[in-house]
Amino acid sequence: MTAFMTHLLTALFLLLATAPAVHAQAAPKDVDFTPLEAVVKKELVDSDVPGAVVVIVQGDRIVYAKGFGLCSVEGTEVPTPDHLFRIGSTTKMFVGMVLVKLAEAGKLKLTDPVGKLIDGLPPELAALTPHQLLTHTAGLPDESAMFGKHDDSALGESIKTWKADKLFTKPGDVYSYSSPGYWMAGYVAERAAGKPFADVMAAELFAPLGMKRTTFRPTTALTYPLAHGHEVVGGKPVVVRPAADNAATWPAGSMYTSGNDMARFMIAFMSEGKLDGKQALTASLVKSVTMPHVEVPNQGHYGYGIHVEKFRGVDIWTHNGSRVGHGSRLTMAPKHGFGVFIMANRSGASLPKTGAKALELALPLEPVVKAEPGAKPTAEELAKVAGVYRNGKRSLDLEWADGKLTLLESKKGGPVEPLGGSRYRAEDGDRFEAITGHDGKTAYLFRSGRAFKKQ
Repeated sequence: MTAFMTHLLTALFLLLATAPAVHAQAAPKDVDFTPLEAVVKKELVDSDVPGAVVVIVQGDRIVYAKGFGLCSVEGTEVPTPDHLFRIGSTTKMFVGMVLVKLAEAGKLKLTDPVGKLIDGLPPELAALTPHQLLTHTAGLPDESAMFGKHDDSALGESIKTWKADKLFTKPGDVYSYSSPGYWMAGYVAERAAGKPFADVMAAELFAPLGMKRTTFRPTTALTYPLAHGHEVVGGKPVVVRPAADNAATWPAGSMYTSGNDMARFMIAFMSEGKLDGKQALTASLVKSVTMPHVEVPNQGHYGYGIHVEKFRGVDIWTHNGSRVGHGSRLTMAPKHGFGVFIMANRSGASLPKTGAKALELALPLEPVVKAEPGAKPTAEELAKVAGVYRNGKRSLDLEWADGKLTLLESKKGGPVEPLGGSRYRAEDGDRFEAITGHDGKTAYLFRSGRAFKKQ
């Protein structure tokens, strides 16, 4: 073999070895999604939801896109895949993406203290890292502030009022879902890019993805067809007036988007960033965002703004969103090139039955298997779980008396049923789990994605 051929083969080998890994997508199968429509319509009625949009992609194309119900209970307009809704916490994966993109551009490091970019913070908060913020491991509580200022300065002004006692536990110690962590992450993006948060998102993500109607700015959203937000009052949905808005919390859940815009995102995200024959996002960005960075008790893992799980044998990327007036649900099965996005115009509505039906129609799901309960704890073990647990302003008081556990919350109490192992069920059916610390003692109660620290 000549020296030239040797060099040529060596170069070819190195090229192949360093090429980004490609998801082994199965060839999209033709699916009849007609049965989905009856599920959507029934769920809208059963859940008091005025309207919704469902968009499904397979491979590089939209295979289903349709609106149902009403944009407003006060009118007759039917939502379409071009109408804007606010999607709540499904916003978070976009914040994760923009921080990774800025890191790849050398404008920040995900493991550096945020104090390098944000001045005036207490040392305890300045030491937090973007990685901790994006993985909900920063030790910040969860809270929602739906109403507030509308101008760009509100984000930074709010964060600079935080004190060291904003932390409810040691950073890095536990996963605990926190919207304030994403407020700060959004401000990190703003400081790193040198422009307002909403403009960073538009320039770095929405424009490259061709998401032409997607925005954080209400005054821009109002220039497009828009579904009004609703909440249930007196047993029926009514329009939320004034519409909830707070620029200080935009990064956690205030993105306006359409079904068609989200379809473009799903196609690119499951194709290693490729869209319309071009590289809209880097493959490394997608990999970083969807890496299982931290374990979520009994749920799988969390990447940067997105859950990385296995659903009935199928690997999925998913996130739900909830805010005053709106809700959403996004699920992608990357190995199958399948994605479904649902958005609805009632507070917290995400149409879970509709989402589940779409997955059943399109994916090779394994049968539902009932998990075997662990051993029931002894009376002595139950007594040790009792205590007061806090997450910011919220608290759970677990009392042990007369041989039983009682959960007190918001001055209401109810019996607690041990389910086996470290899992429990409250009277309202909600489940929680006791998490053991490094000393072998119960350190947290984990409920609805939030950790409550034992006092």
